[in-house]
Amino acid sequence: RGLKNRQSPSMTLMSSEIVPQAHSYINLCWIYDIPETDPEFNEHAHDYHELLVHIGGNPYSPSDLGAEIEFELGGRQYTLNTTSSVWLPKGVRQGPMNWKKVVRPHIELSIVLDCGDPKKIYGDTFK
Repeated sequence: RGLKNRQSPSMTLMSSEIVPQAHSYINLCWIYDIPETDPEFNEHAHDYHELLVHIGGNPYSPSDLGAEIEFELGGRQYTLNTTSSVWLPKGVRQGPMNWKKVVRPHIELSIVLDCGDPKKIYGDTFK
């Protein structure tokens, strides 16, 4: 999709296209700087549970995310600035997600449970 300041498209690590029996979708991307707005990060809800993981890129201080991210989940505002994971229950509104600063590159890993088909998960936004 060619979004700026993030690996785009992201790397699909597992899907039902790779392994037909897979019931999970896993993708990973590097964030290099404040990413260009992505429609996936606007307010939305999924029909599947998701685990969203942000991993800092400093091997000498792995808990330091190197970024500050604000996002909403179920109408509540949260801020991430450490390596962390967030449980996103199916049906709960999430987003928008906004990077406020990026000091160093970091990884964003998404694990969607109970569905390996990204087109079912993301609909028309998946290309």
